[in-house]
Amino acid sequence: QQVGRNGGQGWHQNLLPGSMEMKRGSPRPACSSSTVGWMKIITDEIKQTLLPCVATIGCFDGLHRGHRFLIKQVCKEARQRNFHSALITFPVHPRQVMQSSYRPQWLTCLPQKTALIQQTEADYCIMLPFTKELSLLSAREFMQLLRERFNVRVLVIGYDHRFGHNRCEGFDDYCQYGKELGIEVIRAQALIEDGVSISSSVIRKVLKDGDIQHANHYLGYHYYLDGTVVVPGSNEKQAQLRRSLNEA
Repeated sequence: QQVGRNGGQGWHQNLLPGSMEMKRGSPRPACSSSTVGWMKIITDEIKQTLLPCVATIGCFDGLHRGHRFLIKQVCKEARQRNFHSALITFPVHPRQVMQSSYRPQWLTCLPQKTALIQQTEADYCIMLPFTKELSLLSAREFMQLLRERFNVRVLVIGYDHRFGHNRCEGFDDYCQYGKELGIEVIRAQALIEDGVSISSSVIRKVLKDGDIQHANHYLGYHYYLDGTVVVPGSNEKQAQLRRSLNEA
């Protein structure tokens, strides 16, 4: 695991083995919308004029290999229809809106997740603010919002994903609503290896167990922490810590 300087402001592990360069550039501060590389990141609630798109929904915590497998399916469906591809995610965990005391155990914070999303081939990343009002929408109402606000024409549903108030509806319901709203609904395939469906929860578990090799394998990159290391004491102690990190 390689550790390097972060612009002289701390230490972090490379996002991808052997390279510090990200395909779509570095994340930018939040704004109404911005184009990074050739991905448009939409971060406000103002109606955007988007081209017809194939979309999927998720937290994308860690942007692991399972997520990338899903995103490849989305992009493939988009190419076949000459549509754009879109990832719909949330700046905060939906459960935090409903339960303020909830503290999710993120694999990646928002800037890290955004940087990883920018490495994918998707055209849009829609950062949809999750509000109490949004949480009260039925699955059909939510799909109508996607159709009218973001021009979603095809919705690729993760193999175990549910949405809508109380998450009480399932894939067959989504298909029926899609027919009524003009949205084609497709069930995505899961990425399963040795009987394990790669997911964020699986990666959290192996990390808690200290199994960094499996965590890195499921992530598709070395798990890393990004931040400033503050060491009280002398410059000699600080230098010693930096040497230890570089040798890790």
